[in-house]
Amino acid sequence: MPSPKFIRYFQYALIPPFKLLEVILVSQKNVLLTKNDVSSDTTYVFAVNHRSYLDAFLICYALEFRIQLIQGPYRFFLKNSFLDNWFLRGLLLAFGCFPVNKHEKYPHGLQYAKELIKDGQTVMIFPEGRISRSNRELEPKSGVSVMAKMNNVSIIPARIDWDRDKKHFRSYKLAIGKPFIGDNMTPEQIMDMVYHLDFDSKKA
Repeated sequence: MPSPKFIRYFQYALIPPFKLLEVILVSQKNVLLTKNDVSSDTTYVFAVNHRSYLDAFLICYALEFRIQLIQGPYRFFLKNSFLDNWFLRGLLLAFGCFPVNKHEKYPHGLQYAKELIKDGQTVMIFPEGRISRSNRELEPKSGVSVMAKMNNVSIIPARIDWDRDKKHFRSYKLAIGKPFIGDNMTPEQIMDMVYHLDFDSKKA
């Protein structure tokens, strides 16, 4: 597994292409999170709904660089099957991904995520556990509430939905909220915070 320092700089190196992708694909963007909302003394867990394989990248690079300096490196749960391809495996591990299920070679799962949080790294989790192509809300798993109960952890809600027009061009809407303490919240209550984020900045 790459070192946190390597992952941090690898993530920085990918800022230009993903900022360009955002310009091309984003239809609505409402980021309430600012540099003043985050602190190096707090560890953060992003709770995000799951609509495509690009979600983690698009959420990460929607943030101000000043926030990335405080929170980075970002770490992400990854479906184990992606590690079967040697090329994807190298890229995804370098980006900060780790397997969600037991793996014979790499640290994995919720226990490893808790170790990353104790080390001060930011973890992004998709509590729904799988992609919902129809934008339908799915029942969340318990992992997000386990991390929310850890010492000095704040949850940052993020929501993303995808649209397809008549010409089959895909675009997405994205919203990122402000941190909150979720130590007494159920996974359902945390995801309600996600689902209720508004994509329209004028209504926020």
